Amino acid sequence: MAGFTGIRKKYIINKYMSIDKNIMGFTRPGLNSINGLNKTHLSKVKILLQSIRNAGDYDKAIKAIMEYELLNVPKITKGIYSPWLYYLQPTICPIINSGSIPFLTNDMDGWKGINEEEKYIQAMKVFKQLKEYFEETDLGFIDRFATKKYPRPSWEI
Repeated sequence: MAGFTGIRKKYIINKYMSIDKNIMGFTRPGLNSINGLNKTHLSKVKILLQSIRNAGDYDKAIKAIMEYELLNVPKITKGIYSPWLYYLQPTICPIINSGSIPFLTNDMDGWKGINEEEKYIQAMKVFKQLKEYFEETDLGFIDRFATKKYPRPSWEI
């Protein structure tokens, strides 16, 4: 994980420890409709969802997402599909939204130099490492932690 040392590591640990573990509810309102997709687009989304549902492990999930991203389905991008994938595989697939994007971009340098099609895969890697480090079983709590507003220190010490 990029930059998970020194003062950044201390910041991440303090942020994690400050979360109220009794509060869940980590999804936010999204689009209320998605229009303009044809049957081909919808069948590609269906294949992604079926592949994730049947993915027995992290590597199979990554493969399914990589294959889907290459299809360039309009409108159904990581911000839309990530909650669906999380609900199907809560121990493998994180939710990526406006709350977790600043965490991935700024706090973890998780998206530095990553093209758009690879960002969800990179997010999976960052969340997996955090899940293992904090010995969590469900990425929902890691999402809650990532979206928490917390004073950010300067990494330049």
